[in-house]
Order: sequence, then structure tokens, then C-alpha cells
Amino acid sequence: MEIAGKTVLITGGSAGVGLAAAQRFLQFGASVAITGRDGARLAQAAAQLGAGDRVITIAWDAAEIARAGTVFAEVERRFGALHVLVNNAGCNHRGLLEELSQEELLHVLDTNLRAPLALSRTVLPFMRRAGQGAIVNVASLAGRVPLAHESIYSATKFGLRAFTLA
Repeated sequence: MEIAGKTVLITGGSAGVGLAAAQRFLQFGASVAITGRDGARLAQAAAQLGAGDRVITIAWDAAEIARAGTVFAEVERRFGALHVLVNNAGCNHRGLLEELSQEELLHVLDTNLRAPLALSRTVLPFMRRAGQGAIVNVASLAGRVPLAHESIYSATKFGLRAFTLA
């Protein structure tokens, strides 16, 4: 798929891999929507990207799956279409399984596995309207080699990798 003129939404786009991906998509001529939980970090990221009206920010926790359709519709309204979804948002709570709280365990599971699966399903009608699309799932080496004290993180990244390969 030619990227110039396309629209890309990147979850977890305010820093790290997500921000670097946004920079590259912009360099190739795409418009980019970056999402993240922290509005101030998103504003800093947008300023760093410096692409004017080719960048929008949306404060959103990708694990809030019920809001995905509204977010995708906003991107479609703003840019006319949504062509690429980059499921990049992720989190980790390190420690022994028995020491993790139920909330920590579910947070990692929801953010790293449940959200990418659900967002991939939700974005399909938007991509069909655009006439084409691509979904990029950002996993981790932990999806190949389990890490000590990161059993839930490794399990979610293994799961995301399996979903992508399937």
C-alpha cells in the first residue's frame, strides 16, 4: 500500500515506538492521528512532530474499547478516511504473579491483548469504506521468549503475535 495521502491511527503514539512510527508515516506523506492516555504528553508529541494539520491527537486509553468506534469516526471525519491502524499501546506490571493485584493483571491483559483484538475488529468497516487498509500489531520479543517476573506481559505478547499470524 502506498502511504502518501493515507490516514494512520497509532495507539500509544505519544512516545517511544508509537511516536517514532508517527514520524516515519509523516515522512512518507501520511496524515496521522496519535492517541494516548495523557493529553499533555500528546500535545508535546504533536509539537515535536510539527506536521500542522496532518497530525491530530486524541486523549484515549485504547483499553476503553467501547469508545473505539467514536475515535475511529473522529479520525475519518477529520481526514476523510482511515487506512491504517497501528495497535501500539501497551503496558506492563512486573513482578511475581501472586504479587500482582487483580487490577494490574487485568490492565495488562486488556491493554496488550483484548484491546488490539477488539480494535482490529472495530476498524474493519472504516477500512472497507476507505477501499483498503492495514493493521499493524506491535508485539515484543517477550512474545517469542518469556521473561521472568513478566508472565502476564509475555502471555499477552504471545497472544498478540498468534492473533497477528492467524
